[in-house]
Amino acid sequence: MHQKAFFDEGLTAIRPLTISQIAQELELSVPTVSRAVSGKFIACRHGTIEMRTLFSTVSYATTTQPEQSATQIQALIVQLIETENPRQPLSDDDLCLQLQAKGITIARRTVAKYRTNAGIPSARARKHF
Repeated sequence: MHQKAFFDEGLTAIRPLTISQIAQELELSVPTVSRAVSGKFIACRHGTIEMRTLFSTVSYATTTQPEQSATQIQALIVQLIETENPRQPLSDDDLCLQLQAKGITIARRTVAKYRTNAGIPSARARKHF
């Protein structure tokens, strides 16, 4: 099972996997696999997720792991924000530095894109007095 770690640990453990890899393994066309997972959801102990979440189009090589998916990195960003001090929320630059400390080199604008995709506002908007 390609995404067993996800079902055991959650989004932070999701591995890079493309639809074309699965299509090749199943000896099907990419559009066939794409249509099969489109609009489908899975209920698991981590909530209900769209099947497309299990596939990524982008992967990053890191100093600690050979590859991490964009979904996995987005989950790490969400995790960092959930544990931040609400009086001093982490800026995108701060998040970038914390990811670099974990061996993930990623641009600040990519961090901002993943944060926005997760529905999380900027540091200024998250600040609580």
